[in-house]
Amino acid sequence: MSSPSFGLRLAQLRRRRGLSQQQLADLLCAAAGTSTISRNEISRWERGVRLPAQPWLGWLTKVLDAPIDKPAQSVSQSTPAGPLQAADRRWLVLRGRVRVLPGQAARPAVWVVSAID
Repeated sequence: MSSPSFGLRLAQLRRRRGLSQQQLADLLCAAAGTSTISRNEISRWERGVRLPAQPWLGWLTKVLDAPIDKPAQSVSQSTPAGPLQAADRRWLVLRGRVRVLPGQAARPAVWVVSAID
């Protein structure tokens, strides 16, 4: 998997097996015993918007019956961790769950003053 990007390679493997994005998502969910992967997530992986987390690489290898190399870590993974995204931050502030220091909401990191249990 040296020349095409991870997403292009994934799309090629999926198409070679005659699978739609939805069918691949369904197969991954069945193999992993979960329902957390959707057609939209497969699309994000193929477009390079996100990368699958490490466990999904193993399931992709199994379902597609082809080796899937670990992609470069240049985009966010499917199991994001870390700072709250802007939408999450707004939702929490609106719910009154956290208070953000004035002028800090536009920064990438969120400064949480207090959290209410």
